[in-house]
Amino acid sequence: MQKVISILMAAMVATIMSLSFTSCDNADSKLEKVVTEFNKTQAPMQIGGGVTLQKLSLDKTQKLLVYEFTTIEAGVSIDDIKPMLSQQMDQMLPVLAQDKNTQELFKVLSEADYGVKFEFTGKRSHKKADATIPASRVKELLK
Repeated sequence: MQKVISILMAAMVATIMSLSFTSCDNADSKLEKVVTEFNKTQAPMQIGGGVTLQKLSLDKTQKLLVYEFTTIEAGVSIDDIKPMLSQQMDQMLPVLAQDKNTQELFKVLSEADYGVKFEFTGKRSHKKADATIPASRVKELLK
């Protein structure tokens, strides 16, 4: 399951690269530009292991930055991913919070009062698995 952590970290690093090219007045605008820039220049992005980051989106109702992945389900099915995704997120978050690059993204998310959602869809089964980091947790990680 170290593979799941690697996939999520790679996706966040790609987003951070888009963030470095934006200069906006407020965090909401910055997030909008990050999503637009990433989707225009980097998506879809092959992450490895049959996983593709198809695109980023903003769920403005739930205030979430959504990473939309597909997986070919080779060796690991969506049913295998579901039970461990939240556990893997809990293990990954402290590592991300200490990384200077991801701290920049977390700061923007915190300023905009946004959380993060990682959503996986199986290409074969069309089943979904997701994990969410609420805005409150993002803010907590920056302390």
